[in-house]
Amino acid sequence: MPKPRGYWTFEQCKIEALKYTYKKDFEYYAKGGYLAAKRKNWLDEICVHMKKIGNYKKRCIYVFEFDDNHAYVGLTFNISDRKYRHTVSDKNSPVYKHIKETKSSYNLKQLTDYIEINNSIKKEKEWINQYDKDGWKMLNSVKGGSIGGNILIWTKKACHEEALKYNSRKEFDDNNKGAYLASCRNKWIDEICTHMKPKQQRQKWTIKMDNILKENYGKLTKNKCAKKLGVSVNAITSRINKLNLVTPMDIISDEDINWVINNFETIGAKKCSIKINRPVETIRQIAHRHKLKSPSRWTKKDEHFLIENINKGIEYCANELNKSYKSVLSKCKRIKLKSSERKIWTPQEESFLIENIDKGIDYCCEKLGRSKISVTNKWNKLKKNNKKFGNVKNFT
Repeated sequence: MPKPRGYWTFEQCKIEALKYTYKKDFEYYAKGGYLAAKRKNWLDEICVHMKKIGNYKKRCIYVFEFDDNHAYVGLTFNISDRKYRHTVSDKNSPVYKHIKETKSSYNLKQLTDYIEINNSIKKEKEWINQYDKDGWKMLNSVKGGSIGGNILIWTKKACHEEALKYNSRKEFDDNNKGAYLASCRNKWIDEICTHMKPKQQRQKWTIKMDNILKENYGKLTKNKCAKKLGVSVNAITSRINKLNLVTPMDIISDEDINWVINNFETIGAKKCSIKINRPVETIRQIAHRHKLKSPSRWTKKDEHFLIENINKGIEYCANELNKSYKSVLSKCKRIKLKSSERKIWTPQEESFLIENIDKGIDYCCEKLGRSKISVTNKWNKLKKNNKKFGNVKNFT
């Protein structure tokens, strides 16, 4: 839970600090109190009881002295953690193996304070040699000089070599976070990334681009304006606000809005835009504001009408519902509704169609009492099977 303003007083920070052994834990578990103490220079006073630990750049030298005259010298940035690893968790440690084999007691000593890593490496070798000369049997398998763990120290040279593998800072950051952060922290990033491609500068708005936007805003959508000018939709939006352009809804009159409200649900957005000479986007905005339904959508009322009147024919239903013939026909298939007007073609009708097709499909539709789609589909089938009507001369 976030603390209220003024919560972290000196006394409160001190009470919180007493819960932790290391500054690192204080910072991790009580970030607010740690930052408040750091900002007001209270850290040294309230963290006196805490133990010091090193970091990746500072290490201390320690030694395990055994009763049977064996010793192990090493370096670490956290002596309590190292003790736990050597005696409990790391079963490959020479200290752990010696304790298991001999069951001898030991004494852990910190030989130096936390010093720079290069000095600590030298000091470790010196202490190993010193214990060896004093007659101790050393458990160290290596002569010293190892910094312990698989920690990579990102020097300026190492960061530069890593940066040369990439063409952009983003690529560098994505592929090697450690090297990138080390470069930023030590302020080498500008120097080691000179070979990389510079960031693309944002396109500046010109008078010409402003004029194009003013001409097309209200006629085209924001997406189309963005494509036309080669910028993002967000750039178009912010530019519209800066130029104080009038939105399409502000241009249209009240009479046109009322006309759209009355006719949108029957003829749709495109036909409304043609009738009142306004962009389709404007019509859709009006429909959205007034919660108008698109005519292309089937309502329960439309379905009920279709079920009751399907016997009168698909064309009748299409005209009454202000929908296309195809739309009504596909709806019938979806709800598995059979139309009584779907009549089987008789041989007499087929022969009439072949003899009178030259007069036009409309003429044949009128005489046969069928729809254009029905007559056209039948004519296409007859053309494929023209051998059946070989006695008809003018069959094309």
